[in-house]
Amino acid sequence: MSQLKSLALRLPYPMLNAGRRVRGHLRVARARRAAQGRIPMTFEHALEAAKRGLLDAAQDVHWLDGHADAAGAHAQGQARWARAFGQYRQAGAQPALKLLWADGPSPGNFGDWLSPYLLHRLSGRAIELVDDYRAPALPHWVAVGSLAPAIGAHAHVLGAGAAHEGARMHRHATYHSVRGPHTATALRRSGGPSVDRFGDLGFILSRLYTPRPVRLDAQVLLVRHMNHRHLPLALPEGVVELSIEAAAATDIERFIDILCAAPLVVTSAMHCFIACQSYGVPCALVNFAQDRRAVYGDGTKYLDAMAGVGLTPRLPTLLPAHFDLRTAGSLVTGERVAASVIDEIHHHARQVLRAQTQG
Repeated sequence: MSQLKSLALRLPYPMLNAGRRVRGHLRVARARRAAQGRIPMTFEHALEAAKRGLLDAAQDVHWLDGHADAAGAHAQGQARWARAFGQYRQAGAQPALKLLWADGPSPGNFGDWLSPYLLHRLSGRAIELVDDYRAPALPHWVAVGSLAPAIGAHAHVLGAGAAHEGARMHRHATYHSVRGPHTATALRRSGGPSVDRFGDLGFILSRLYTPRPVRLDAQVLLVRHMNHRHLPLALPEGVVELSIEAAAATDIERFIDILCAAPLVVTSAMHCFIACQSYGVPCALVNFAQDRRAVYGDGTKYLDAMAGVGLTPRLPTLLPAHFDLRTAGSLVTGERVAASVIDEIHHHARQVLRAQTQG
C-alpha cells in the first residue's frame, strides 16, 4: 500500500468519505449523461450506468462485454461486479429491500458483498443499493461491515459494527443488533440506546448455504485482505491463493465452496475468518508485518466480532516477511463459535426482517 493511502486510512471517517462522495456524485452524473447519449460512453461510464440500472440489455452487452473482452481478466471482473447490482435488484420478491453496504472497489470484496447476499437469503426479497454519498432520507438496512459512521437516522441496523473504539454513531437509528460489545459501547457513548443483541451476520452463512464439493490440491489456502494484495509473497509448494474478490451470489458461493475444501485457511480478511468459523474450517487470522496498517480501523472490529459470539477476543497474528505459511496450523486456536449462538443470530435476523417487511 502506498504511504499516502496508509495515512488516509487513519483519517476520521467523515474526512475519509468526503472525497469519495464528491467522486461518486461525478461518476453518477457522467454515467447518466453517457446513457442518454450526451457524452461518449466509456467503460468506466458503462460500469456506473450498469450499477445504477441505466443500461438496457443490448447496451449492457455492447458496452460491458465489448470493453471487458478487449481489456482482459480484471475488466471482466469489473463487469461482473457492475452486473451484480442488477442481479440483486431483480432476484427475489418486490419491493426490494433498500440496503446500504460498502459496494466498492470493483470487482468487489467478499466481506462487504455478504450484506446483500445474506439479506436476500434471509428475506427472499430483492436488494437495492442505497448510497451513503449523503445520509439516505428513506428507511433502509445496514448489516454486514464496519459501517457505524455511515449509519443515519433512517437506518435499521442488523449486525453492523465499528472499526474504531472511539467511533461516533447516530443515536436515532433503529438498532436491532450490532456486531459486538465494542460497538454497543460506542453507541452508548454517542448518546444512543443500550443494545445487547450481538452478532455479525457472516457467522450464519452455514445456515443459509450448503457448499458444493470441489477438489483443492493444497495443504494451505491463503486469502488476503484486499489491501494486502500488493505485498510480494512467494508461496511455497502446497500453498495456493484464493482471491477475496466476489460480488455476485454465484461468486460468493464459489468462494465458500473452495474455502470449505481447504484443510487449513490463512487469511488477513476478517469475514473470511468468520466464514471459516461458521463452517468449521480451521483458520488462522493474520496480519502482515510488511504493511500492518493496511486494513482500516484500530483493531476494534476483530475484538468486537469475536466477543459478540462468545469467542476469546484476539487481534490477528502478525506474520514476519518470510513466515512459512505451511506451518500456520500452529496459529489456529481450535476455538469455534457455538452452534446455538449461530442459530440464535439466524433466528433473530429472520424474525426482525419478517416483522419489518410485512405489508
